[in-house]
Amino acid sequence: MATLVNEYAGGDTFAGDFNVSISAPTSGNTILIALIASTSVTWSTVSDNQSGVYTLDWNTTMGTTGTDVWFYRRSNVTDGPTNIDVTPGSSTFPYIAVFEVSGLTNTTPEDLNATGTGAFGLTPTLDTGNTGGTAGSFCLACVSSDSARTHTADASWTRATGHTGDQGQILQYLASLSGTTVDFTNAISPSDGWDTACITYLPEAGGGSILTQIMHHRKLIGVS
Repeated sequence: MATLVNEYAGGDTFAGDFNVSISAPTSGNTILIALIASTSVTWSTVSDNQSGVYTLDWNTTMGTTGTDVWFYRRSNVTDGPTNIDVTPGSSTFPYIAVFEVSGLTNTTPEDLNATGTGAFGLTPTLDTGNTGGTAGSFCLACVSSDSARTHTADASWTRATGHTGDQGQILQYLASLSGTTVDFTNAISPSDGWDTACITYLPEAGGGSILTQIMHHRKLIGVS
C-alpha cells in the first residue's frame, strides 16, 4: 500500500528559482513533484543535489482557469537527495509541492489521470467514474478557480502542509481510498468557474495507488 512519508512545499511567489530542502528519503522510496502556475509555463529545470533524473508523467492546462499543472517523478531513490531545485521559465504565482512516498511500484507507476470543469454556481467535484482504481490508494488533489476565492477541502481529504492558499492555491490528500472510484466535493466561496486535474500512481503488488491532484486559484495583481 502506498504511504505518504514526507511532504514539502515552496513557491506562491513570482517567477524564480525554487530550492526546497527535504530530508534524505528512505532508500527505494519515490519522490513526486507537483508544479502549478496561474498561466502556461515551461519548467526549464527539475533536478536535485544528487543530479537525479525526474520523469514528466503528465502536464495539463486547465481550460476554464488557464492554470498549468505538471507532475514529475523520480522512482527508487537510493542516493539520499536533500534539495530539490526547480526553475520556471516564466509564470505567475508558481507553486511546488514535493512528496516522498513509499510502496509505489518502480515499473511504469503512472496509472490514471482525470480532469473536470464547472461553471459559476456549481460545486467543484472530481469523480473519475473509473472502476480501475485500487482500494487503499494514497491520493493528492487540486481545484483551480478563475479568481481569488476561499476553498474548503472535502471532509474526507486533508489540506497539505505549507500550502496556505495565499495566491488562491490549495493542495489536499487522501490517506486511503475507499472503493475503486477517486472522488471529492470541495466548496468555493463565493462561487466561481473552476477546474480539477489529477494523476494516479500504481502501488507495489498488493498495495494501493497514489492519486495526485491540485487546486489553484487564478488571481493576478490588478487583474480581475
